[in-house]
Amino acid sequence: MKPDNVRDLYNHIASKYNQNRSKASNDVTELPKILKLAGDVKGKKLLDLGCGMGRHAKEYLDMGAKVTGVDVSEEMIKLAKKIFPRLIFLLPILNKSISMKIPLIL
Repeated sequence: MKPDNVRDLYNHIASKYNQNRSKASNDVTELPKILKLAGDVKGKKLLDLGCGMGRHAKEYLDMGAKVTGVDVSEEMIKLAKKIFPRLIFLLPILNKSISMKIPLIL
C-alpha cells in the first residue's frame, strides 16, 4: 500500500510505530528540548498538535498542564487513548473553524 497522504500513512503504520517506539530517538533528542521550550506549564491549557500516541502529552500532564492532544490519524488516536487513558485525545474536524482559548500550542 502506498499512502496518498499523511493521515493514511500514519493509519497504516500505527501498530508498527507503537511496537518500535522504544527504539525512537525522539525521547532523547526532541522531547527534552520541547519540554524546556514549553517552560512552566503547570495549570496551563496546552494543545499538542500532531500528538501521535501521546508521549509528549503525557509529559505535559505530568508537569501539571491540562492537555488536549490532536492528531489526524485515527489509529494513532486509538493507541494514545489506550496507552494514556487519563488524557484527552481528539481527531480534528477537517474543514471546520474551531475557536479555543489555549495559551500554549506545541
